[in-house]
Amino acid sequence: AFLPLEDAYEAASPLQEVKVLVNDDIGHPMSLELMYWVESDHDLNRNGEPDPQEYVSKTVHNSTVAKNKWFITTIDHSRNPNMGRVSYYWTGGDQAGNQLHYTAMNSDEEVLSFMSGPGFSYDDATFRTRKDSTAIFTGLDWEGHVDDAPVYAGMKQTISLGFIDANTAIDFEYISLVFDFEGPNPIRDAQQISYSGMNDTFWSESDYITLLSSSEMVETINESGLPWIQLTFEFVIGWDWPDEEMGDVALRYKERGSTEESQILLLEHTFRVENDLMLSPTEYVVEDISEPRTGVVADGSRVRKDDRLAFTGRVVYEGSTVAAPRDVGILVEVFDGEKMWSDGSISSSGEFSVEVPLSSASTLQSSPTRTCLISITNIPGKGEDMTGTLVSTTLRVIVDDAAPRVVRRITPLNIIDISANNDLTNVPVEFHGTEDADLTGSSQMVHWVMRDATRTVTLGAGSTLLGMQQDGQNVIWTGSVDLTDNGRIIPQSGDFVGFYVSGYDTA
Repeated sequence: AFLPLEDAYEAASPLQEVKVLVNDDIGHPMSLELMYWVESDHDLNRNGEPDPQEYVSKTVHNSTVAKNKWFITTIDHSRNPNMGRVSYYWTGGDQAGNQLHYTAMNSDEEVLSFMSGPGFSYDDATFRTRKDSTAIFTGLDWEGHVDDAPVYAGMKQTISLGFIDANTAIDFEYISLVFDFEGPNPIRDAQQISYSGMNDTFWSESDYITLLSSSEMVETINESGLPWIQLTFEFVIGWDWPDEEMGDVALRYKERGSTEESQILLLEHTFRVENDLMLSPTEYVVEDISEPRTGVVADGSRVRKDDRLAFTGRVVYEGSTVAAPRDVGILVEVFDGEKMWSDGSISSSGEFSVEVPLSSASTLQSSPTRTCLISITNIPGKGEDMTGTLVSTTLRVIVDDAAPRVVRRITPLNIIDISANNDLTNVPVEFHGTEDADLTGSSQMVHWVMRDATRTVTLGAGSTLLGMQQDGQNVIWTGSVDLTDNGRIIPQSGDFVGFYVSGYDTA
């Protein structure tokens, strides 16, 4: 065993401890030679390599009689620059002249012996030195986030931050972002994601935060010629994050050579985690999509028992217009009283569409009303469906199978005057009938067909939208028709005109 280890990073010092542990059963060594090379002092030809003649020798004594004993000394590398290298190896032997060597076992369990020598590839260890300096924090950016804004569970978050440090990224034992939910117990509450420059590694220490592999560290040189360390944390906050009103963020980091960590409170980035979903109240629509009468259906609307209802809208995070993610298995379900209808493939913008054929519920065909319940299910973790706070999740419609009925024609009578005194382009028509429900919003047409006296030749036809007056169940339809079909027909005595009314009620 020896110290410092290969690739160690040591603060520049005039008293760097170097030591080796020697095992010898008989004739213990009493002294060893430390051969060392300090880049700033011994690289005479400035080729950046420890040539054999450039190593300096130092004799180290230990007269203890023991099977295992340490040989310890110090060297001076205080003049080395940042990232300057130091190479060393031990040489010598025991009192019987046996040379110092090392043993190792290969994959075939063979014990191999070797001796160290000059050069980076053959020495005991090569380590780097640093001159301790204080890192300068250059700022932090949380992409798309403003103070006290919600952070949406399951969605990727990106936080970028930077430091200027003459010792480069390797000087940082850790750089951590701490999300402190619920407070004030930092041991229990702190959720932490971190990076270490010592081994260029990212990790998460939180049960609620997943650190993505796309997180990265990039080191460049700024305008002043100093190393600029730029970190990008990409992560996802899980759906199990406890409900809270507000959370804060702190930046903690520790540099080598510093006895205490540094902390920066990011007061401009308080946040709330939102893991509840709802149907967007401005985009949720229920429509009857079965002909002949189509359109929006509301609570209390009248429908036919063979109608088909379409529930459409968007699934969003509560209190926002941000669409729910597609990759967590969310379902929008509609229960028609007998069966469940669902859409599990919402679009990237959160859109869904569920169609419910009312005729499919065989046990409810004679029911005078139908009730449908809509909900969001399969929300992960602690997320809930909060639709009911702003949107009614229950739709109750009235089943109306009774069509409007025309009882009799009031005008015209059985004979129509075709003399010049009568304007055939504006012949009044009136029909009386009945309807159980309110006809408001529906339309009815009067159609006429004219044939010659033999009733074999059709001379013309037309239709006109009727006006409607309703008193209880009694309905009066009025209007006028042009029996000349815009002058194309000249009615003759004996011609026959037939009338019929078409249309539909609000169902």
